[in-house]
Amino acid sequence: MKTWTKALVAAGALAIAASGVARADEVADKQFKKYCQKCHGAEGKGDGAEGATLAEKPRDFTDCAAMAKESDDKLFEVVKVGGKAIAGKKSEMPAMGKSLSDDEIKNLVAKVRSFCATGAKP
Repeated sequence: MKTWTKALVAAGALAIAASGVARADEVADKQFKKYCQKCHGAEGKGDGAEGATLAEKPRDFTDCAAMAKESDDKLFEVVKVGGKAIAGKKSEMPAMGKSLSDDEIKNLVAKVRSFCATGAKP
């Protein structure tokens, strides 16, 4: 195979891989809007309309200092099994494990992490 043909094949493979990442991001955006935004707010600041009615304020995903203390595994667990995964707290956060696959939850964790990069509190 000629070098330019190999380069073309490699470029095509990269384009396909990139479209998969873009699709995962788009799905995570939609899932955040559907499942999380009402409590955590559109910008992840914990200021959603339904969150204001809860006994405990929803987490502010833009608080980078607080978010840095939580591992991805812990965030995954909280999304999957709900607020009961948070040690020592009674949380009203519902479990998403029956609505979302593990891969979808991992993508949602990445979405939650992205808020620290965009409206972050140091």
